[in-house]
Amino acid sequence: LKNHFEVSINDVVLALTASSMRNYLLHLGVLPRESVRANMAVSLRKESDAAASNAITTVNLALHTDRQDPIERLNAIHRETEAAKQTVRSGQSSPYEPINSLPPFAVALLNKALTPAMVLNMMKCNFIVSNVKGSPRPIYVAGARTEAMYPVSLLANGMGLNFTCVSYVDNIDFGITYDADLLPDAWRIADG
Repeated sequence: LKNHFEVSINDVVLALTASSMRNYLLHLGVLPRESVRANMAVSLRKESDAAASNAITTVNLALHTDRQDPIERLNAIHRETEAAKQTVRSGQSSPYEPINSLPPFAVALLNKALTPAMVLNMMKCNFIVSNVKGSPRPIYVAGARTEAMYPVSLLANGMGLNFTCVSYVDNIDFGITYDADLLPDAWRIADG
């Protein structure tokens, strides 16, 4: 793939997520004609920034699940993420930035106050994808090497699916959090 274009970890995470969701929706017989959409957190932190606070925004991306060919899908996702990066770098802010800057307990309270319809109307996506940069070196706990990091994330009210990925050494570990009432046979998503 690198002979065709330079893909990022985000592109790969989104392409894997898109392929899994496409196969899942095909299995259920409900693949929409239009692509599913995801909100993805994007770090605004510069390499030299060591602050402990959040410095993120979110972008809304089409995952091109309407495309059958996985290489075409990856290529389209790459173009989509490049456009989103340009938007973020130009200083345009996300409508979610005030929410993203809140401490976790405040986000949880806000989440409870919003109805599912309000969340879906505000976010205009089908699910959330996050990619967290983890340690490039092995981590040890009580002398034992940590082999993987599987994250668990939050669900927005009415948003029944969240993919959170953590890079660790040479792996990307996926954590899939879902609402069993909203997603039948969700293990197929993980299989994908």
